[in-house]
Amino acid sequence: MNQRRLRTVAAVLALSSVLGREAFAWGPLAHRAVARIAHDRLSSETRRKVDGLLGAADGLERVASCADAILHERGTIHCGGLVSLPADAAKVTKDWHYMNVPVGARVSESDLPRHCPEGTECVWAQIDLQIRALRRETGAQQRKVALMFLVHLAGDLHQPLHVADNHDHGGTEARVEFGDIRKSLHQVWDGVVQLREWASRPAWTGPFDPVRLDKQVAADLPGLMDRLNADLARADTGSWLQGDPKISAVLEGHDIAANVIYPEQRRTQGRIDESYQDRMQPIAFERLERAGVRLAAWLEEAFGPEPRYVDAGAVGARIDAVFSKSR
Repeated sequence: MNQRRLRTVAAVLALSSVLGREAFAWGPLAHRAVARIAHDRLSSETRRKVDGLLGAADGLERVASCADAILHERGTIHCGGLVSLPADAAKVTKDWHYMNVPVGARVSESDLPRHCPEGTECVWAQIDLQIRALRRETGAQQRKVALMFLVHLAGDLHQPLHVADNHDHGGTEARVEFGDIRKSLHQVWDGVVQLREWASRPAWTGPFDPVRLDKQVAADLPGLMDRLNADLARADTGSWLQGDPKISAVLEGHDIAANVIYPEQRRTQGRIDESYQDRMQPIAFERLERAGVRLAAWLEEAFGPEPRYVDAGAVGARIDAVFSKSR
């Protein structure tokens, strides 16, 4: 087995084991890529509003992983130096990152609400709820929080193991072996967006270091963006926005999990080799590309002149329970 490739996977798995399922949903590299795709596709007016709200031209990228940080950090969270959140926000938001749709079921649009507790506590519903919060005339801090969640959850919605479940909590209980490394299927799949250049990098050792991680992500992002932008130049991105993109994202991801990821897990009996990334990476790249294109459309909707929603009502009150604490 190629030892450099082994070290590549070891680095990702070591980091993902520190951060856990929700904290490494795609990982910060992928979430920043989704944010950059979206930001690059915004109209000049919407880009001005987004940058103005966050107070930085790269603000969307800087807050892209903050919804994960609040699940694991203690005390007040200062997200990218741009948004502050109380630590107890994690209690309210932890279920917003995924929805457990059984892979053995045939799923259609009409089936989705029953897989979303209370109709709001899942990633699919939260996209609309954060758009509603952005559209309402609320304070800047509340709108920053909503924007932070929207950019992050758009990425989560497109991770197939965040919208599918095989009685294993989205692959977190399905074990995978790669050489001497034993981790969960979910952790492995979060890492398949790595670049080939990571193969020469030694495995991550020692305690988690957010400064080191941020530098590593910043160094790797240009190479990933080159690949994603090349794909986007050839893609029929307009078709990704037909119908309701939120529903499409869930159904697409569920189909990938049910017909690609879990069958591959059974075929290999959880023992994968270096060819696994070769087969999975193109799928992961397209999920990020679709997430970025759709996020741009949702931001145009959230910051556009004509409101789609007039009142969030009782559902909005649940969001306010978090926002009011972060003023």
